[in-house]
Amino acid sequence: MREGIIVRLEDAAGRTGFGEIAPLEGFGTESMAEALEYCTALGERADRAVLSETPQYLSCCAFGLHSALEMLNDAGPSPIGRMVEICALLPAGTQALNALSSFAEQGFRAFKWKIGIGNISSEQNLFREIIRALPSGSRLRLDGNGRFALAEAESWLRLCDEFGVEFFEQPLSSEHFNDLLKLARDFRTPIALDESAAGLESLIKAVEGNWPGLLVVKPAIMGAPEVFRKWRPNCTCPLIFSSAFETAIGYQAGLRLAAEADSTGYASGFGIGGFFPNDGFHLHEAGPHVDPDQCSTQDFVALWDRIGTS
Repeated sequence: MREGIIVRLEDAAGRTGFGEIAPLEGFGTESMAEALEYCTALGERADRAVLSETPQYLSCCAFGLHSALEMLNDAGPSPIGRMVEICALLPAGTQALNALSSFAEQGFRAFKWKIGIGNISSEQNLFREIIRALPSGSRLRLDGNGRFALAEAESWLRLCDEFGVEFFEQPLSSEHFNDLLKLARDFRTPIALDESAAGLESLIKAVEGNWPGLLVVKPAIMGAPEVFRKWRPNCTCPLIFSSAFETAIGYQAGLRLAAEADSTGYASGFGIGGFFPNDGFHLHEAGPHVDPDQCSTQDFVALWDRIGTS
């Protein structure tokens, strides 16, 4: 289950903009109750200046309201002109093998597998099977979601080094940053920070702390897009853009940020097609590449009319 707020703004000229507020409290954002309180306090009418001053500590509100304001621009968003490669998300456990085959047939060549769910020995045996089943020229990345102790993470990283895993995402929990630094320096496989880089402030801190690996960016919890855009040129780490399980509205805004970024050769983590089959918010085709220019304001208006305001 995912809970959030869909924002619809309309100005005096009848122009419309949409945004999404999708809190993830586990990543340090405001709560759903706090987001509702803030939006309710704005009332039915709000000045653009008030909306643009939404505080960054309400990061999801800032993202949603600023995304809607951007869509209100006279000229609309400028074309990106580039497709975004998508990484397929494999299910945990033995179902990963069947899913791998299905995704490969669809043309995916980047795959992510979440580990730390079951017995480590069984998972490592299954990992070897997945490696053998990977299509030629494809990449596999692992995600530990901070579940491992240091010795377990080292065990996995030895396997990663042996089999050429693309990168290992968040093997240790956020409070073990020094150990994460040690792992990043002791093994060839790059390490990506996710939970440890939740929010723009954490990203900045990681870069200023000379983090030697990659950083996962969830645009929906980063605050106002223009604030992130201003900081991004100062970032010295490769960025992996990722979904926070939004509807098509938040997905589109995040996808555009991913497409605007300089290409690093890493597929984005926007492979969430099919996770919410009944939400009614479907505008993007779930495939190995997604076009950030495929949706217009008119598409969102039609979507809003179709699903109603419930």
